[in-house]
Amino acid sequence: MAVESVFCIEGGKTTISCESVACPGCGTLISPRYLSYDQVAGVLFCKCPVRDCETHFLLRVSGSWVQFIPNHPMKTEEFSDIVRNISSRFDQIYNESYAAEQMGLMEICGVGYRKALEFLIKDYVMEGKDEDTQEKIKRMQLAKCIEEYVTDMNVKNVSKRAVWIGNDETHYVRKWEEKDVKDLKGLIKLTIRWIE
Repeated sequence: MAVESVFCIEGGKTTISCESVACPGCGTLISPRYLSYDQVAGVLFCKCPVRDCETHFLLRVSGSWVQFIPNHPMKTEEFSDIVRNISSRFDQIYNESYAAEQMGLMEICGVGYRKALEFLIKDYVMEGKDEDTQEKIKRMQLAKCIEEYVTDMNVKNVSKRAVWIGNDETHYVRKWEEKDVKDLKGLIKLTIRWIE
């Protein structure tokens, strides 16, 4: 549902329409309170209307879409050379997912973490394999890939659990209702430790 807000800018009125957004502070779906607007940059300075939160944040508006602008530097996870050498794409995808999580985009960060896990595992098992086997692995479902190609039992057991929780992040119905993104991240980190 579109939310319309009206600003007074230098005696005139500007109408901004945007969909409700999740507050980056409390995660509540809100219609932000708009405090000011930079018309040239298309940036809104907003405040969460939830009394116990009242987080201030920035939104960039362009046409019909709204994007969070972090008002602090994004943190990144640093991975060992071992992990980066196995899968540089894992490092990139994981940190993009981590950025989404920091912006409160909880509906998509789990999907990204699940994708990062797939790149990590497939790059890990493809190491040293011939080209035909690598092509086969690339097209395989992740669970089957783990079952057939991961030989270390610790990596196999932990990564299988990570896949179960990660799949919940991509499907409509959850199988593991008591588990969430934090559990998925924990299992990915444990998988990394066993790979290292």
